Amino acid sequence: MTDQTNDVPVPVPGVMDVPDYFQGASSAPGIDQPIKLSSNENVYGSSPRVADAICDAATEVHHYPEGTAQALSHAIAAVHDIDPARVLTSTGSDDLIPTLMRAFLQRGDEGHFFADAFPKYRTNLIGIGANPVQMPRDKDRDYALCLESVSRQLTARSKLLIVDNPCNPTGAVFDADALSRLHAALPGNVVLAIDEAYVEFSDIGDAALRLAQGHQNIVVFRTFSKAFSLAGLRIGWCTGAPPLLAAMQRLRPTFPLTNLSIAAAIAALDDRPHMEKSVAMIRQTRSRVVNALRAAGWNIQQPHGNFLMLRGALSAPLTIKAAQSLLLSMGILVRPLTIQGGEPVLRITIGTDAHMQCVIQTLCPHG
Repeated sequence: MTDQTNDVPVPVPGVMDVPDYFQGASSAPGIDQPIKLSSNENVYGSSPRVADAICDAATEVHHYPEGTAQALSHAIAAVHDIDPARVLTSTGSDDLIPTLMRAFLQRGDEGHFFADAFPKYRTNLIGIGANPVQMPRDKDRDYALCLESVSRQLTARSKLLIVDNPCNPTGAVFDADALSRLHAALPGNVVLAIDEAYVEFSDIGDAALRLAQGHQNIVVFRTFSKAFSLAGLRIGWCTGAPPLLAAMQRLRPTFPLTNLSIAAAIAALDDRPHMEKSVAMIRQTRSRVVNALRAAGWNIQQPHGNFLMLRGALSAPLTIKAAQSLLLSMGILVRPLTIQGGEPVLRITIGTDAHMQCVIQTLCPHG
């Protein structure tokens, strides 16, 4: 009989090499009520109808929710003019994207993504034993996708290409033409996954939703966390060909959404004017802040989400590190990140006009 006293469970190879995901800061030393611009939350909050719907649904918490959330799927389908059979809901992209990966990638398969993408793409691929393959973005062309690199990097093991549009944190977008060319570069057995968490803050529209309706290998992901201000309820959805969704459905949690979250999401959809008003205010503030910061010498990629990315420049009044420290000293919380090439940047969520005036005054000391 062997001595097993020193045996311990060992994680799957690669798991411990994945950096921990860190959330945006929520506190500042010595500041009771900091301005939180670190998590891309919608500062204007959800529709009042959402709270009413949650209160009404609270009387039913002793019942299990309807597992496939058909009422919500039909509400989403009605808004976007798609077949309810082509809608799948769950607890945000954090569940739906890895579910797609588990359904269509085996150990050793390749999942492709572009530089500066949401870090969980790599993490999820490693978690299922797939090989993460990063492709470049062109920093000299507003972080455009390097479409010419896609065909060169695909192999017989390639099964997935995932891209966020708009991109977090650069804010870069690609239009309907680039989307069509990206899809055309893929073999039919490679799934194109398009993460549109911030689409409502952009001018992209529903091009991806329309393209997905005509093809068998596209899945488009959206969320209620950003524009609809339901981040605390964790609600997301995706659309694609029914066979793709059927495979995902089998691996999804039994009851991924609660009665409360289903009711809240339906109520939010019923009050789209509230969402559209908050998005319009964020876009207007975003434009004003970008113009002010650029005038002060900061390098800012044109943003298309509810955030902007602050880059250093020779003309900038501060270094990125000094800017972060100064903002923190003023009780303004932002997200420090590193993008391709090791460049330090700050991602700053767009808050109210008053919040952003504090940002401008801090980062433009001589303005």
